[in-house]
Amino acid sequence: MSEDPYAVLGVKPEATQDEIRKAYRQLAKKLHPDLNPGDKQAEEKFKQISAAYDLVGDAEKRARFDPSLHEAVMEADDASQPPGTVIRVVEDGYTIHDRLLRPARVVVARRGLNATSASEPEPAAADSGSHSGEYST
Repeated sequence: MSEDPYAVLGVKPEATQDEIRKAYRQLAKKLHPDLNPGDKQAEEKFKQISAAYDLVGDAEKRARFDPSLHEAVMEADDASQPPGTVIRVVEDGYTIHDRLLRPARVVVARRGLNATSASEPEPAAADSGSHSGEYST
């Protein structure tokens, strides 16, 4: 998905899981193909909101590294976490009035559940993309 899943669902990145679920259900009722037979535009939007909800509707998936909220400063082996999951916040991010001033600096898991050994964390490439949204711990 190339679009921001929060924007697709019409919620802010700091929305609660309940707010995300409510937004998805409201849009799904409006755009469901059974309620809009033959409407290809509604069908496409329904697919978009379903993909967005798949990404952020599950708290575990949502906890993974999000380049619009985090800056990965290190990677570390962690057999208990899927790759890309934030495992430690090194430095909190800052926001003012829903505007991200500085993303949170985090350590992300390099290996998933099949990791057999732990090693020292190594620096990761810092995310240099634009950052929007809020970080909340």
